[in-house]
Parts: sequence; structure tokens; C-alpha cells
Amino acid sequence: MAATFDAATDITSGAATSISLTHTATGTDRCAFVGGGAVDGAPGLVSSGTYGGVALVEKWDAIYATFYTHFGLTLVAPATGAQTVTVNWAVTNDGSSMAVVTATSVDQTTPVGTAATATGNSAAPSVNVSAATNDLVVDNLVYIGSGTATHGTGQTQRTSNVNVAGEIGHYTTTEAGAATVTMSHTIASNQWAIGGIAFKAAA
Repeated sequence: MAATFDAATDITSGAATSISLTHTATGTDRCAFVGGGAVDGAPGLVSSGTYGGVALVEKWDAIYATFYTHFGLTLVAPATGAQTVTVNWAVTNDGSSMAVVTATSVDQTTPVGTAATATGNSAAPSVNVSAATNDLVVDNLVYIGSGTATHGTGQTQRTSNVNVAGEIGHYTTTEAGAATVTMSHTIASNQWAIGGIAFKAAA
């Protein structure tokens, strides 16, 4: 049984200590991915996150290029229906973007694989994610600049926020699983951070 895309929701925020949206998941054997990024003169990392009041599990959360952050969180078996998803920071960030991607037919014992992240300064952000046939890989791209991004062959764009706080772009995409899945994009050359993880297929 292949892990299958369910739904995606995104939002941006100005100066705040948190960012929040309402996401609706459906189907069985669910898993959620929450990704995003923020900008500030002294950026704050994620202090906590919840989906429908249940704590999210951090997979990565890091500062890149001094003033910018990117993060990825997950939750197995998120509640169905409209649920509030919130990410909190220890300090006020000047601007931020967040996306929620849910999938169905995901293994409920081992719902996700090992996260992979990368940073760079170029026009070609990419990261190699370990996965398997029937998995579904999701990635989170955050980059400096106001331009749009295009995505690699086989990837489907799920969310798009550009010119966040006049400084960053943020995308999520998904791609069918294989032994190694390269999640790649093309942007106007600048500094970027990307992370990816596989939703593991239910047996």
C-alpha cells in the first residue's frame, strides 16, 4: 500500500512569537508534516509545536545564513477534521511561513524515515532523502529572496509562499518514494536551506 498525499495548508505571519493555521486531515493511517522558516535579526528556534493540542515531534530546526531559520516537525495519527496547528518560538521573529502536509496509508508504528537537511548558496537547492518504493517524500525549502522557485522532475508543489516579510520564499513539494529521492529546486542564486523526510508506507 502506497503512502498517499492527503491535504496541504499554508500561512505567513508578520512579527510574532508563534504562527498558527487550521488544517483538515482525512482518511486512515494518517501522518502530518509541519515545515517552515522565519527571519529575524536574532532569530528564535522552535520552542514547541502542536497539532490539535498534541505535541509535534521535531525532526530538524536550525539557523542558516545568520538571520534565517528552517524547521520540520511531524505527528503520527493526527486527528481528522479541522484542527489548529501552532508553532511557537522563544522570541519574536520578524516574519515567518508555515505549511502542513498530511498523508494517508502511512505506517503507524514507523511513520517517517530519517530526515535529511542541506544548506547552500546557489541557484540549485537540493537534498537526498532515504526512502523506499511506496513511500511519499515531502520537502521544505526556505530561501532568501523574493523570486519564485521551480521544482525537480517528479515533484508536485503542495504549498507556495514568496516574498515573506519581504525577504524569504518557502515551498513544500512531494515525490513518490525510491531508495534515494533527490528533492531539487531552481531559484535565483542566494542562500537556502532545505529538509526532507519520507512518509513510510503502511504494510
